[in-house]
Amino acid sequence: MKRTVSLPLVIVTIGVILLGSSYYRNSDPLSKAVEILQQYINQFTPEKIYIATDRPFYAAGEIMWYKAWLVNGVNHKPDSPSQTMYVELLSPAGVVVLSKVLKSVDGGVAGDFYLPENMAPGEYTLRAYTSWMKNFDEAWMFRRNIRIMRPGDNAPQADISVESGLLADVFTLRWVLLDEAGEPVTNTDVDLTLQFGPERSDRAKVKTNNQGFIEWSTNVNKGSAQSEIPFLEVAYRSGRGRVSYSLPIAQLAPMELHLLPEGGELIAGIEQRVAFKAIDGFGRSVPVTGRINDSSGNEVATITDSFRGMGFFLLNAKSGETYMAEVSLNRSPLQAIRLPGVKDFGISLAADVSDPDHVLLSIRTVGLATDVTLIGHTRGELVFSGGASASPDGFVARVPKLNLKSGITHFTVFDGAGKPMAERLVFMPPNPRGNVQLLVNKETYRPREAVLLDVAYLDEAGKAIYSDLAVTVTRDDEADYTFEDRSDIRSYLLLSSDLKGFIESPSYYMNTDPAVQQHADLLMMTNGWRRFNWDAYISGSTPEIVNFVENGITISGTFLQKSNNRIIRNEEITLAVNPQNPNYFTVRTDTE
Repeated sequence: MKRTVSLPLVIVTIGVILLGSSYYRNSDPLSKAVEILQQYINQFTPEKIYIATDRPFYAAGEIMWYKAWLVNGVNHKPDSPSQTMYVELLSPAGVVVLSKVLKSVDGGVAGDFYLPENMAPGEYTLRAYTSWMKNFDEAWMFRRNIRIMRPGDNAPQADISVESGLLADVFTLRWVLLDEAGEPVTNTDVDLTLQFGPERSDRAKVKTNNQGFIEWSTNVNKGSAQSEIPFLEVAYRSGRGRVSYSLPIAQLAPMELHLLPEGGELIAGIEQRVAFKAIDGFGRSVPVTGRINDSSGNEVATITDSFRGMGFFLLNAKSGETYMAEVSLNRSPLQAIRLPGVKDFGISLAADVSDPDHVLLSIRTVGLATDVTLIGHTRGELVFSGGASASPDGFVARVPKLNLKSGITHFTVFDGAGKPMAERLVFMPPNPRGNVQLLVNKETYRPREAVLLDVAYLDEAGKAIYSDLAVTVTRDDEADYTFEDRSDIRSYLLLSSDLKGFIESPSYYMNTDPAVQQHADLLMMTNGWRRFNWDAYISGSTPEIVNFVENGITISGTFLQKSNNRIIRNEEITLAVNPQNPNYFTVRTDTE
């Protein structure tokens, strides 16, 4: 028998909810969901690495100092099974140029890379992972962009501007070209090639003046700007050799508009929020304006981004109707983008985070007579569960914010057969626990004079909190003042590490201000990729485990007779590690 629950039905209890007349009698979907979450935590325990570097950019010949933390991906405590970390520096072409194997002690370890003096300038990638992390998507490995510059160059490599035209954009490059020693490359012919993937847009030979300055302008047609991420290839002769490298051109990267109905699907007969996000090819936000038309060309909604290319509009979709978005993305010509198809039946899930004490989750069904189960989990830990008989009138679950953990909580609605029907992400910012206090023994120092520095992390009462810290000392004119525009350990662990793709200014969302949290909610509605996927685990498409937890360095190989390369089988051999101060290990070879 179909039962109707009228608004508002209040759900406030953590755990399995029994709702009087709306009691959910079949506990299988809940039991199955709990079983999957336990499997995720116990068998596929995620690990996370965060690395803090002393600076966001370096010159060739300098030392990159860093501190790495390895934590359990569920609770963010330093009790991760692995103890061995691999840290690599990748070139702009994705080639590993430097690497180290580090042992994590109590969740952390310090390291460094010496950057060779002949290192080509460009945007490098710092990557870190464990052997266990290689079983899963590479997107969950730690990554950070590191700019390598020429010695003495404290400015961006090029001044690039793009002016929009009707049929083409005017690309202009102004640049003082420096050599590896930081000196201007004077009176030299430079080959410049603007590339969009395999497609060459334009090519020119420009000569630097006696200060090393060059200027070049070229037209780029609108079609080229929508293909692949462009690069500027730079090449010139230096002595007997030739210097060449590539510069990514963010200003000409292709742009996209993502349209995402709240809950996952556009369902007929229900007014829903449809979120949108406009980005370039590097994942950075771009302005967007436009309108939504039905199949007859009638305007039914308007589009204007409210924060970093993100926003939403309301749409009451009609059965059998199709909808198109006509939008202008920054400098791009007007584009027509089709919205997802309208479903005649389904379950909608909407979230309201504006209440200071509760997250309000509205659930409605269309064309389905089914009981529903609502599950909430944060990084695999169950934080909310409830069940009821849904109806077109819907019901509202009131989830106390005090019961939610910091970070991203997944709320998923399952039908009576245990199939996930709708999902919504909700972000809870961290509550500040205390403040860092720095004390130095004097105000001024001579060069290379010892500095005595006391560091304390204190709570509101002035009591010290145990902490594992990394401290960076840098010149004042090299300090990174754009703190909220980059990632820190909080924003990485709580936000970036659980969402795929580029998150612009992640530290901004760590603020508890209600206006900031409304912006964070836009991010939750527009980022469709997350670490945990119900469909994969329900279907049994779990990761194949071929790399195992490492607590040290593994040495493997084949033992051969030196004279004839004959395999030496079933023999006891002794290995000496570090011959100057050796540790001895005895092992026996197998049949191979």
